[in-house]
Amino acid sequence: MKKVLLSSALCILIGGLVSETQAAIIANVRTTNSTTVSIAEDVADFIVYDSTGSGTTVRKNGGPGIFSAIGADGIVYDGGYGSTPVTLQWSNGNPTDSGSSYYCKYAGFGSSFADPATYMEMQLTMPSTSGTLTLWTYPNGNTGSLSYDITFGKTGDQWTETSTLENIGKIYEFQLSGFTVGDTLTFRVDNVSGSNSWHNFGIYGAQFVIPEPVTALSFVFGGILLAGYRRLFTK
Repeated sequence: MKKVLLSSALCILIGGLVSETQAAIIANVRTTNSTTVSIAEDVADFIVYDSTGSGTTVRKNGGPGIFSAIGADGIVYDGGYGSTPVTLQWSNGNPTDSGSSYYCKYAGFGSSFADPATYMEMQLTMPSTSGTLTLWTYPNGNTGSLSYDITFGKTGDQWTETSTLENIGKIYEFQLSGFTVGDTLTFRVDNVSGSNSWHNFGIYGAQFVIPEPVTALSFVFGGILLAGYRRLFTK
């Protein structure tokens, strides 16, 4: 009877832990006027959207391909760099093994563009239940004022930002947990307005890092279960 009681307790404990798992997004947003980023070879995947200024995209060689192309309801342009606040360096890439780029792909939101966009976006397909996504972007007011909204996540689990920061590199780092492998998370830029008719928004690239397994957790559970076992069987 006591053994059944212990098994029931374990089911309740483990079941409660599983049922309380929820998706979470913790954002850290930084700005930069000039930074060079070396993408580590051991990241789960990466993408450099424009490695040459003519639109050649580089992905991790043999990577899972978790990053989508950039989409918009207007033209997506190659070769944008503004004041080059971000330079990405990579190795183990495809089709270019190694290199560096300060170019980005961008959507034009100002009225002077031939086919101005009202939104732009890219997607991440989760290769794991947790990890850290880093995005390097360039909100370009073209010397004018700029405002825009950022939404990231999936329906029911989203992070939002309203910003007026412009003409500066912005680095979005999202710590993700509690998702399902295969979930599609969207980074979307919309509600963009600016005083200069050539204002735009660019994305340099992205990377995804999967955390190391936390082996210490098994020891914690082991200690809890052993303590419970002793209480139940030593009375």
